[in-house]
Amino acid sequence: MISKHREQVMREIFETSPFSRYLGMTIESLDEGYARIYMSCRQELKQIQGIIHGGALASLADTAVGLALATMIETYQRINTIEMKINFLASIREGQVVAEARILRKGKAVAVGDVSIFDEHGKMVAKSLMSYSIRGTKQLP
Repeated sequence: MISKHREQVMREIFETSPFSRYLGMTIESLDEGYARIYMSCRQELKQIQGIIHGGALASLADTAVGLALATMIETYQRINTIEMKINFLASIREGQVVAEARILRKGKAVAVGDVSIFDEHGKMVAKSLMSYSIRGTKQLP
């Protein structure tokens, strides 16, 4: 379980991210190796057929797993996505989209996470598996 202080700091940092704010992402809950975030299906995120763009869903997935991993690393460490695979299972035209991410394995330099994305009725609309690099594995003096 992460401390309330760490959760508060993570939420404050998240709120300052221009990209997350632009997409309208909000943290619902955080725990060690776990994150649940959501965003609304706004007009700006839709593609020409009137459904939420796959890139917006991929960004939601990447952000959710990144947050889940951030609960498990030291503050001096940095993470980067190195691989992402996503399956789009259904289209979304309206409502909230929820991403639920878990870290499957965290090593010293690489971590693997999994995320499921649901519509507001609980129907799974996408599934993703991602790998991240972990850098700065030694604290500077």
